[in-house]
Formats: sequence, structure tokens, C-alpha cells
Amino acid sequence: MDNSYILMSLTVAFLGGIQPSVHKHLLDKYNGTTIMVFTGFIYFICLSIFSFVNRDMLYGAYQKLTLCDTLWFLFLPIVTSFIANMLYYYALNENASSIVAALVYSSPIFTLFFSYYFLGERLDRYGYIGILLLVLGVIFISMNDQFYREEEFRMVMG
Repeated sequence: MDNSYILMSLTVAFLGGIQPSVHKHLLDKYNGTTIMVFTGFIYFICLSIFSFVNRDMLYGAYQKLTLCDTLWFLFLPIVTSFIANMLYYYALNENASSIVAALVYSSPIFTLFFSYYFLGERLDRYGYIGILLLVLGVIFISMNDQFYREEEFRMVMG
């Protein structure tokens, strides 16, 4: 059994884990819109090169594109990327990157839910325990900031 997906997935998680800290650093100097546009432009250049290299495969996919698939392709970048990024930068601008990242990257909870109901994927008891631990972890991490705010308040109030 090929387990290379584990290394690839952990690499994606690692790279995704770097993003909030770099974004928070850039937010000290630029607003979220600027970061989205600049990084989006660079992404577009990379995507253009990648598309050119894979143009034959893309042309074959284009030929079998249906209206329903086209609507899904519109939904994904508009809702799950653009709107999600706008909300992400707004939240990150006002809050600690570790807290925002914990909440944003709690997406496996929602993935499990949608996979169960829409794709028919099943969970066993370990899956349910994992969801519970993810939820508890996100709650505890988000409470971390609350704890430090209360500590600072107590110190100021003497």
C-alpha cells in the first residue's frame, strides 16, 4: 500500500501552517486586500505556467465540461476561496494568528460532516473520537487568548 499521501498531506499541513504567521507579519505593513491581490497575482503567474505545461490535459477536460460542473467550478473560487480569504484576513487583522489559524484549520470537522452526508463516507468510533478531540482542541486554543486577556486585565487593575 502506497502511503505517500501521508507525507504529501503533512507537507500541505506544514505549508498551510506557515501561512497565518507570514500573513500576520505582512498585515503589520499592508492591508488584507493588498496581500490578497499581490499573492493572487503571483499565484496567477504560477498557474499560467503550470497550465501551459499541462495544456493538452486541460483541453481534454474542457471538452467534457458540463453546465453543472461549470457551476461547481464557479462556486469553488468565489465562495470557498475569495470570500473565505476576505473573512480570514479580516479575522487575522484583529486577532492572534495562532487563534485564527486554529479556527480556520478546524476544517476537517466540516469535511468529515460533508463527506458523511454528501459522499457517503463512513466514520467508525475512532473518527468520532477524532472529531471530539478536534473540537475540544479548537475550543482550548481559542480560550488561550481569553486567558491572557483576563491576566492582562488583572495586572492592570492591580
